[in-house]
Amino acid sequence: MAQYLLDTNVLISMFRNKGKVRKHILEVGFPNCYVSEISIAELFYGAAKGGRK
Repeated sequence: MAQYLLDTNVLISMFRNKGKVRKHILEVGFPNCYVSEISIAELFYGAAKGGRK
């Protein structure tokens, strides 16, 4: 099975339930999805900044 490295934009779309991102991630399964430390840092930075649109 393929493995996926999820970008920050993909994660934000999944959290906001936009498009087909969440559905696709559920189809491939969470064990096949990975998040880089950079994306994690970007998410924490954005959350701390309160930059919700």
